[in-house]
Amino acid sequence: MDDETVASRGSIAVKNAVLTVPGGTSGLRFEIHSTPSRGHSSVQKWYLKANHPVEATRWITAIQRSIEIAKREGDQLERRSGESDATSLKPASSIGGASHYAKKKDRPMAKALQSAPSSAAGDVDDAGDISDRKEGDHPADEQDDEREDSSDAGSTQQAPPHTNAFELQGNALLAQVDLTTQLLSSLPQQIPGSPRAVELSKAIDETFTSVSGMLTEYVHMVKDREEWYKAKLDRERERQNIWEESLQAVVLEGDRLEQELRSRFRRRSRAPSASGAPGDTLRRRTSEIVASPIMQVENIIAPAAAAAAIARQEEPGSPTGVKTPTTTTAQRAVPLQRPSISSPSHSTGRLSLIKGGGKVLGDEDDEAYTDEEDEFFDAIESNTLPNLVITQSLMHPGGTEFYISREMYKGYLKLRDRLAITSDDRPPMSLWAVLKNSIGKDLTKISFPVFFNEPTSMLQRMAEDMEFSECLDAAQAEKDPHRRIAFVAAFAMSNYSSTIGRIAKPFNPMLSETFEYVRFDKEYRYVSEQVSHHPPISACWAESPHWRYYGEVDAQNKFMGKSFEIRPTGIAHAELLLPEEMGPDYPKAKGPHVKGQAVEHYSWKKVTTNVSGFILGSPTIDHYGDMIITNHRTGDQCILTFKPRGWRGKDAYEISGYVQDTHGNVTYEIAGRWNSQLVARQVGTGVGQLHPDVPLSSPTSPTASSEYILLWRNSVKPPAPFNLTPFAITLNDCPEDTLKPFVCPTDCRLRPDQRAFELGKYERANELKNKQEEFQRAVRKAREEGRAPPHKPRWFSPTTEPDTRERVWMPAMVEDQLEYWIEREKVTKAKQTGVAEDWNEVDRIFIEDAP
Repeated sequence: MDDETVASRGSIAVKNAVLTVPGGTSGLRFEIHSTPSRGHSSVQKWYLKANHPVEATRWITAIQRSIEIAKREGDQLERRSGESDATSLKPASSIGGASHYAKKKDRPMAKALQSAPSSAAGDVDDAGDISDRKEGDHPADEQDDEREDSSDAGSTQQAPPHTNAFELQGNALLAQVDLTTQLLSSLPQQIPGSPRAVELSKAIDETFTSVSGMLTEYVHMVKDREEWYKAKLDRERERQNIWEESLQAVVLEGDRLEQELRSRFRRRSRAPSASGAPGDTLRRRTSEIVASPIMQVENIIAPAAAAAAIARQEEPGSPTGVKTPTTTTAQRAVPLQRPSISSPSHSTGRLSLIKGGGKVLGDEDDEAYTDEEDEFFDAIESNTLPNLVITQSLMHPGGTEFYISREMYKGYLKLRDRLAITSDDRPPMSLWAVLKNSIGKDLTKISFPVFFNEPTSMLQRMAEDMEFSECLDAAQAEKDPHRRIAFVAAFAMSNYSSTIGRIAKPFNPMLSETFEYVRFDKEYRYVSEQVSHHPPISACWAESPHWRYYGEVDAQNKFMGKSFEIRPTGIAHAELLLPEEMGPDYPKAKGPHVKGQAVEHYSWKKVTTNVSGFILGSPTIDHYGDMIITNHRTGDQCILTFKPRGWRGKDAYEISGYVQDTHGNVTYEIAGRWNSQLVARQVGTGVGQLHPDVPLSSPTSPTASSEYILLWRNSVKPPAPFNLTPFAITLNDCPEDTLKPFVCPTDCRLRPDQRAFELGKYERANELKNKQEEFQRAVRKAREEGRAPPHKPRWFSPTTEPDTRERVWMPAMVEDQLEYWIEREKVTKAKQTGVAEDWNEVDRIFIEDAP
């Protein structure tokens, strides 16, 4: 259709032409294609060939310019036509004496007026004089609207300008410059004044003129494209700022709503209600049902606290435990129903059987929580629980002859209790500024500045699981298998107490990085290795005369916008070394110093960790989910439910759980908080759930048998830089003469960037961290290209654990002894006698810069 007006059949309209330059034609060939018209599908193609690349370049440039001019004129013509049509149909701005000025935001209404019946045209014409005057009063507004229209039109352009011509223009310019260079090189060879020299001079002048014009056109194209990209970048920045402001507003609004709900709930819980009314709160009903017993408890609590304080000062008389003297009462034993493993939140730990009322307060009363439900935890913290049993192993860990040499590990005889710096004076940086572009991403693949770190490695953070190893000592000393699994569960949850306020990020370990640690006072030694980098996996092994602990850390983490979550997928294992008579059918322990002992195997997975509130500058860490500890020899299980922090903060740090045998019968209730203590009580020795509202009576009652077992108690954690615990402060200590020469060269204590950070040299630490990462990338590239052997973990190897049928990283053994400790003692012996000895098959992984 567009070709009908031209004189020659087969011609192509310039405004519908598409110019292409195929590759591999030495710059001589180019093609012109037509764009099919509406209703037609045929396409014409012209294949053209020039005699010289310069000629081809000139034709290509001229045709491309013609195409652009034709398209530009066509767009302007269509725009003028559209504006003319709109002006002819535009209604008056004032109708019937009422002024009406339609701005850009009112254009939909103006378009609706344009479609009014023709009968209204007379009225419009009659008001034409008013319309003209009103329109003349707002020239600036109309100009603003035109600018907005042009901006909107520009924003809808998906591709940058000169998309097709830009590359062609660049190639043509290069070809023209190359031709000019050839002409200039041949000019000195000609005789001055000769016809050939004159011709060359003229050609050079023309070529320079052509190059100048092409360069000018190319610069204009560059400016147009630069403006397009700048406009697009500004729009993206504006959208990003709007998104950030909106998200922050949502967070602030959510925080305000939480505070409002919390205050309304408190007002509602304090409001008086009629006795027996359906809307009574749990506080009202509880106080009415057990009013007199509670008064009795209050009268007894004070002397019980004093007696407990006296008992803590006395040396325990029996090896099994210490019982705090208190007044007990007669109680009616109520059998506990079997809970559902699949949904522990609906277990008997959520029921409250209150003596005297015979009424079950279940899930329908969850909304009516009051301060009385925290009295149990307050009683634990103030040591006022009746008949609280504290196992000897918790009070005095160790006590046996540790089989490793003090001379070999004398660097661990005296552990430091403070850092070199006294305060956290890191340069202030916004965590949100780093994370805002990483929503939905894996945090392990995000490079954080070192200023967000703390002076520990992830391997050392992993070693903090061992802070309360006395829980495993207590488990090994118990004869009751249900108490044993309760103490193992206490050990499994105890490491979360070190996360309070620990928002800073540990250093990511290098591949093959290791960490060793020895505690003579608690009688264990520990070693770990970074066995994989992507995904990051750390394996560890700890051994004691009473138990073994091993496992891996393999976590999935993701940033969710308002918070980020860490979901561990690795499995932790513990083996208690029991006398063979306690487990005659158990597997026999292998290795030195374990003769006559059998292995009782436990395993569990960690719960989800959530960090939120960093947008508002008050980050909070929380842990939630179910932790299921399984005894693979007896089939017993202990289920601990970490309750998520609610909007009221009522369930902060709270844990509830139970122990059940292989048949599903609940034998022990467990309750506590992961930042303070964990207590258990045998089923049948009290009424209802583990709660202080149980009525107490005379200690002479023959049925007084309520007994609480302290499973774990948090240690005192004085203020320290980065909120490090006293245990964590000892981990990166590396005395120059007693430890540094003997540890493995891959030990994280020897990392220069981490050491510089601990000394407060943060800029230097950031510089060394970048160098360390570049060194690791170079090693990885050498392995990928075959210039270095592939990586293989030195001290651990994966295998399948027969009880869980899951992967587990086990340490390399030599005659049932860890190869790491054998190598460590060999090197230590040699160096202590003045003989130079290197670690066998250990590669260099750290840079050698000074911290």
